[in-house]
Amino acid sequence: PTAVEAHPLRLSETSRRGNVAAIHLLTALVARAATNLVRRVLYRQDWNIGLVRRPIRDVLSGMQAHDAEWLPVRAGDNFLADPFGVELPNGNLLLLAEEFVGARTRGRIVAATIDGTRFVTPPRPALEPDSHVSYPYPIADADGWVFAPEASAANEVALYRLASEAGPAERIAATLSGFPAADPTIIEHEG
Repeated sequence: PTAVEAHPLRLSETSRRGNVAAIHLLTALVARAATNLVRRVLYRQDWNIGLVRRPIRDVLSGMQAHDAEWLPVRAGDNFLADPFGVELPNGNLLLLAEEFVGARTRGRIVAATIDGTRFVTPPRPALEPDSHVSYPYPIADADGWVFAPEASAANEVALYRLASEAGPAERIAATLSGFPAADPTIIEHEG
């Protein structure tokens, strides 16, 4: 008999190392999955929006969380993040923010009107594309306000306008295509 026929279960050193590596990888994947499961069961992230009616330099110089006026906390796996405010002619604040609901697994842009720290109009969908959007950075133009949300999953930066405070937003144009920009912040430079 040949060596192969005489020892059919004998593994080469290379095969043994490969098997050991595969076992280590499998163990690491199971450990990571177990850790993630424990985190989901035992921990929950709570996000909220606080309004600060002071100059940004005060915030940067050590202001504390209790110095903010907090909006009402939302229930469950539902939060608002990436807020931007635009002062309206009546003194209220138009809030643009990302709304994230865990069951949807992607953010959308909502708009709300705020008087002090209470919602005059509740957050309502302003932009809900097929992919995640967040960070609705507002930009003043001749006709009012437009916003450029992060849409890196769509591989573009586009401008939208709220037709009214009640939304929904209308797409104006893509300003940058084929680039997954994160938190695009558009500024005017030299006119």
